[in-house]
Amino acid sequence: MRTFKTFTIATSILLVVGGIYGQSNWQSTDVAVSAKNEFGPDVAVGADGTAHIVFRKETVKVKNSHRYDIFYANTTSGTLSAPFQITNLGAWLQNSAIELDADGDVHVVFENNSNHTIMYLNNVGGSFSAPIDIGFDPTRSPRHPDLVIDATGVAHIVYWNLVNSVWRLFYATNPAGSFIVEDLGDFGLANGALQSSITERYGVVHIAFVSNISSGYWNVYYINNQGGSFASSPTVVINNGLSNRRPTISVDSQGAVHIVYLDGNGLRHAHNNGGTFVHESINSESVGGTAHALGPADEIGVVTTYDVSGLKFITNLGGSWTSEDITDAGSGDVARCCYGNGGIGIDGDGYVHVVSRIDRGNAGKTNIDIRYHTNNPNFGGGSGPPNEGNECFIQDIVMSLSFKDKGKPSNRGWTATATVLIKDDQGNSVSEAAVSGHWTGLTSDTDNGTTGSDGRVSLDSDRINATGTFTFTVDNVSHPSLTYNPALNVLDSNSISNLSKSIADATIINSMPSEFQLLPNYPNPFNPETTISYQLPEQSQVKLEIYNFSGQLVRSLFVGPQNQGSHSLVWDGMDDAGQNVASGVYLIQMTAGTFAASQKISLIR
Repeated sequence: MRTFKTFTIATSILLVVGGIYGQSNWQSTDVAVSAKNEFGPDVAVGADGTAHIVFRKETVKVKNSHRYDIFYANTTSGTLSAPFQITNLGAWLQNSAIELDADGDVHVVFENNSNHTIMYLNNVGGSFSAPIDIGFDPTRSPRHPDLVIDATGVAHIVYWNLVNSVWRLFYATNPAGSFIVEDLGDFGLANGALQSSITERYGVVHIAFVSNISSGYWNVYYINNQGGSFASSPTVVINNGLSNRRPTISVDSQGAVHIVYLDGNGLRHAHNNGGTFVHESINSESVGGTAHALGPADEIGVVTTYDVSGLKFITNLGGSWTSEDITDAGSGDVARCCYGNGGIGIDGDGYVHVVSRIDRGNAGKTNIDIRYHTNNPNFGGGSGPPNEGNECFIQDIVMSLSFKDKGKPSNRGWTATATVLIKDDQGNSVSEAAVSGHWTGLTSDTDNGTTGSDGRVSLDSDRINATGTFTFTVDNVSHPSLTYNPALNVLDSNSISNLSKSIADATIINSMPSEFQLLPNYPNPFNPETTISYQLPEQSQVKLEIYNFSGQLVRSLFVGPQNQGSHSLVWDGMDDAGQNVASGVYLIQMTAGTFAASQKISLIR
């Protein structure tokens, strides 16, 4: 959770802060916009007002293999920098958190789903270090780390991990330079401990978490390590028979603990100024993801998703809760606050810094990007990231065969054609791109051409009077104003085989699927989102839907025609109305022509 290292509380500062809030002068700037999806933004704000942002971006997607890396950007000099990649692990990374130490150095923790570990890196030496494992066990599923850095630069990390089918809290810290990991346990709760958040103040570490007591019934709990160790019996923060979830925690300059959480009636705040937690309602609207931070006068600032698609900032500065819109719910793009970690910081002058994901188009069915919001009138906007909107890549290579037989050997044989589709990193088809490549297998021919208005160019092989495999590989792509970035390629080669001298018997054997398949979603169980992948051996009318176990339709993810190939969609745990669905087991139902398949998935909030 984002908190400040130093506080100066004076009447003059209170007046300044009060003048900042409520002006509604919010600016919104894209951190990253590309043809690849971005998720999980988090922000930490330095004493100088600089916002430091991390998020994960899909860097490679080939067939059924997905790769995400962690990217970083900041607002040094009052403008948003170009994001750059700080991991290169060739793995499925997600759920990152960021924090600053007293010197302004950046510390990042994230989840590596491919290796089942939590990883950590920093830029204390001036550049980002290689990520290190803070704990590794391939039989477990560590999830959703949160991070705080104390005044001495020591990292404190909390995450939850599945052990013998029960979720347990784990705590890691590095006082001697290397991490020590402690299993805090499941506290005797039936479904263990999960959805955790961490902060530190005056040498004491504070953790909030939730546990599912029964169906639709969650409690919020609190522990600390006052006295040197964590209590064996956590304090029950709220037990009201509702679905209390997504707690975020902070500690103010007087040592009082603040926990903001969601329940069935909206957004609530708990604090223990008098030793016992007292609760108050912040907002009774239907809200989604939420996060909070403390400002320079110990005021609480909350960011939350409301009315399906808008972002709202809420504060108790002045003694009562007031709110203002960061983005309009009717603006077209669907704004979503991150879940649990970060999402908001307030600098020493009281200006607010927020990061969110933006679902371009209709409820996440198109690209998902990252956006930065601030009410600082001195912010100068983006600096025109050079790698966003100025790169192109290979989206697809479609193979086909033609056969001519006019009776003469010189006029008989196969010609293979590779149709290459070029797009830019905003998803637009690119014309006037020069594409060159070579053939292997049956021929060593080369060919080149230029894409048309649809972004496609067709390149042919020699005519071959033999059976076997044609493989085409792109050697280079060039464009007058775009930079070719091979790292973004969906694929850069493809193959096709002829098995007889009759065109009717030609068979494609390449990356294209040979049968319909609904593949296992990943991750499973999941929170807050999971990727559903499937394969189509031919162009089909596809329907992909989510049902609950009562047989009710929860979410229609896709309905319409799709081309042959491998496809994937992300379900964010929301229904068609944009509301978060409850924890439980759901059913993916897929139909494609006459093919039908289903599988169970588990959502744990």
